[in-house]
Amino acid sequence: MAVTAILLPWVITVFLGSGIRPDRQEPDEEIIVCRDEVRYRVTEEEYLKGAFWAIAPEESREETLKALAVILRTELYRRLDEQKTITVQKQEWIPACQRAGASAGLRKQENRFAKAVGETEGLIMKWEGQIIEAPFHGISAGKTRTGSRPWLQGTESNWDRKAEEFLHVYSFSTDDLCGQFPGTTKEAWKSVSFVPEPDSSYIKEVTVGDQTYDGDVFRRKLDLCSAAYWGSWQQDQTLQIICQGQGHGLGFSCYGADAQAALGSSFQELLQYYYGKITLTGE
Repeated sequence: MAVTAILLPWVITVFLGSGIRPDRQEPDEEIIVCRDEVRYRVTEEEYLKGAFWAIAPEESREETLKALAVILRTELYRRLDEQKTITVQKQEWIPACQRAGASAGLRKQENRFAKAVGETEGLIMKWEGQIIEAPFHGISAGKTRTGSRPWLQGTESNWDRKAEEFLHVYSFSTDDLCGQFPGTTKEAWKSVSFVPEPDSSYIKEVTVGDQTYDGDVFRRKLDLCSAAYWGSWQQDQTLQIICQGQGHGLGFSCYGADAQAALGSSFQELLQYYYGKITLTGE
């Protein structure tokens, strides 16, 4: 399965209120979604449909769709303020008016996802009583990435290595690289070094001469599909960068989860596999 949202930042700006953030709401209550300075009043179900379309996964198994429903709902509740207002990037939520001309295949997926939303109604994930940040991505590098939260620990996901989209290769000339990283020189690029995170293929930082770049910043500047990459110079004087997987690598791997669902894992087992000892609650 392919997921497009994994190339986007997973932290969204939220209008924070001064009151206590609600853990949940009734499904028919309205949420105000701010997108491109346009405000939409939608129900929770309609919001989740729009977020699901932004992911745009190909055919997925029912338990994977249920897990995604819980992930998207968890992120929604975490971001909501007391006025039920959430601000999204353009690519992170697709309003109904833009989904009207979709193909029959996507319509079928939406119907299956709506069923998953209904069958997981109200369920969200918590860690020690707090709603978690629930990042997800398309394909891991064979192991997910360790984050700063206790539920984001590096987890083996070898199923991902079998994905057709597991490897991507990019080539950059020194002119390309100097253009993307002002202040660097062609000579400095010849000694570029890639420093991985501990026990990981995900890159912590990249050094070019006397300049050091955060691995995620470097990835975004070159529009690389994955945070797990490595580079080497080729005989044609281009820097070849090979990426493993798709996305930032944190949390839930959609491809790995779908492979496990094919083997009989439930959505609860999928979520607990990738997020650890989280609690699923409807309270």
